[in-house]
Amino acid sequence: MANQGPRYRGWLWDGPNALLKALRNGTERYRLTSRGVEVVSPALFVPPIVAEDATTGGIPMILTVALAATSTSANEDITVADTIRVIDAHAVTTGGAGNASDTITVANGSDNITDAMSWSGVDKAVVRAGTIDDAFHRIASGGTLRVKVSANSSSSSTATGKAYVQVIKVS
Repeated sequence: MANQGPRYRGWLWDGPNALLKALRNGTERYRLTSRGVEVVSPALFVPPIVAEDATTGGIPMILTVALAATSTSANEDITVADTIRVIDAHAVTTGGAGNASDTITVANGSDNITDAMSWSGVDKAVVRAGTIDDAFHRIASGGTLRVKVSANSSSSSTATGKAYVQVIKVS
């Protein structure tokens, strides 16, 4: 299909809504090219890889990590399939209140990417990373994206919630 131009099920794909149509469909794999969006194979949408100092942008992806209540420190790990760069992180508590000194941190393996975010809020509280360490925010393919939950009191559990880590694919 690369030589035929962007096509979707036999018709030329044109216009500003092409990417939205591709994302809504969800049954085929797409690739962004300089000429538009083209079908690669059945599967999911594949975001482009963003090179350093690229003149074209990439599509951010959000990785969701469930955080269970714990009375001890715990790690929630995701093995990443592609090389990624963490560009933002936030979390939402979904139940229970943690202790005043409980925290969560996003890490590249054992190296912290974000600062420690307070995880002591009540249900529906949102916390956001205040810093991102550029020495560790690139995670190689097969590496570990880790959300560390630090329970700083053994007398009660941390809050439950979801961490949302925004990333882009990089070379």
